[in-house]
Amino acid sequence: SRVYANTWRPGDDDPRAIAERAARIVASGFPALKFDPFFPADLHMDAAARRKALDIVAAVRQAIGEDTDLLIEGHGRFDVHTAIMIANLLEPFRPYWFEEPVGPESISALADVRRRSRVPIAAGERVYDLFHAQDLLRAEAVDVLQPDGHHAVRSDRDQSEELQAVRRTTAASNAR
Repeated sequence: SRVYANTWRPGDDDPRAIAERAARIVASGFPALKFDPFFPADLHMDAAARRKALDIVAAVRQAIGEDTDLLIEGHGRFDVHTAIMIANLLEPFRPYWFEEPVGPESISALADVRRRSRVPIAAGERVYDLFHAQDLLRAEAVDVLQPDGHHAVRSDRDQSEELQAVRRTTAASNAR
């Protein structure tokens, strides 16, 4: 299995310092790095904030090289228009995924971003039951489903029934 280092820190905004930290983390053996270059954006980003975020991503990509997966965290903070714009701006840096560009509770918004971006979309940490996970898959709202088992604590019977439903949906999606 693969692991990644989660290295975002609210308030970090010096591209060089972030890139140096990223290089040290990758040198310690992590094959992937996840971080949030957008702090403190909320819903929208003006041109200066977008440039700053992209400067951070560019510096990190250069520091970690092409063989390390770059995972970009969005924290569900953007509206659809902004998320699509950012996803398209991130594309040259070849992120492995853009996580929660919009809130995962809005499956249609997440699906809209996924349809209009070539950057893979990830979500699932805030999915609290397997029916929500199934809905994300059915709507083709994510490329990467990343459920957090800590958030989805249910009875064994409920989980078993929900897991079977998710498996059926996943099998149907994979057959396309």
